[in-house]
Amino acid sequence: VGSEMCIRDRLAVCDALFAEIDAALVQLDSAEYCALRKYYLDCLKWEQVAADMNFTSRGIFALRRRAIEHLKL
Repeated sequence: VGSEMCIRDRLAVCDALFAEIDAALVQLDSAEYCALRKYYLDCLKWEQVAADMNFTSRGIFALRRRAIEHLKL
């Protein structure tokens, strides 16, 4: 029972962090949001994010750079 509570507590912390990160990302435009969400929350590599979004590697890193500049944290 104790270990189940510990696991539930940790999951609650992870869920809260996920929600906090997602809330910060929603201030971005849709392409920036999608790219950063896929990388930081869905744990895809940048190469996969680029392929999923039909970007070149150079293009996805330019989008990433703009998105990071637009984040107001």
